[in-house]
Amino acid sequence: MRVVFPSSLDQALNRLIFSINSGRAGSKYLSTLLGTAKEVHSFHEPAPDMAGRYVKYLPVKRHTLKTLLVSLPVARKKLRKVETIKKKLEVMEPGEIYAETNFQYILSFYDAIESHFHDQYHVVLMRRHLPKVLKSWMELGWFRAGHRPTRYWCYSAVAPSRAVPPVASMRELDSFDQCIAYLIDIEGRAQRFLKDFPNVPVTQVRLESLSSPELVRRLFNQLGITPTKETFKKAGEVIWARTKQKKKVGRPVTEDYCRQRIHQYFERCQRLGIEVPHLSQMDPFDPRE
Repeated sequence: MRVVFPSSLDQALNRLIFSINSGRAGSKYLSTLLGTAKEVHSFHEPAPDMAGRYVKYLPVKRHTLKTLLVSLPVARKKLRKVETIKKKLEVMEPGEIYAETNFQYILSFYDAIESHFHDQYHVVLMRRHLPKVLKSWMELGWFRAGHRPTRYWCYSAVAPSRAVPPVASMRELDSFDQCIAYLIDIEGRAQRFLKDFPNVPVTQVRLESLSSPELVRRLFNQLGITPTKETFKKAGEVIWARTKQKKKVGRPVTEDYCRQRIHQYFERCQRLGIEVPHLSQMDPFDPRE
């Protein structure tokens, strides 16, 4: 059983672009790039933000009493997100494109988008070298005990909607392993999406590739959008959005240590028989691919 949303085709002249990504994978930069395209209106994590732990209960293959109790408010919140997007589409010209980069998309509202815009949207699956993502998360203090923002936007890796179970209960895992469990599950959800929605056009891209004007042009061609002079000015431009926060937290870690922790987590998964999805983002970026 899953929540079913009525379909809507009244914005048939406009396309939409969404992103599948974890936090700190470059979605804000992607939004900036998309916003330079001639026909694109780009938004990064616009309201409603779709965070809140209860949202992560759905969709789920098998309902429990808890998921049944939250299904109605969850459906209302997802419909509010759809209505907000529709209002933006109503003021856009025919042929213009709505683009939203939001790591909550794969966690909480991709099913509502599929129900309402099933033949109108394109997805960018955005990845970044995983040790770098983990390093950034740890330096921001995410999953640290008492970190309130994490509790708001993050679901538990033991949530019913998860794709990959953690190696232990979240209380037994330190902040590194909690982050790793979450990141692996995000990739599991991404691969589940590819399997469940084979007709949805998906462009897979590494953040590292978007510093190259040639590869940015290739991405735009795949999305069917038109680059401008501003596109290539922005290509490779670093967005230092969290530098002050990292300095405030004051927990620097090395990329090598993050890589070691990820491999240690993989070893625990193997011993426990937990199937880990293929993580191409563990490999350094190769521009020839």
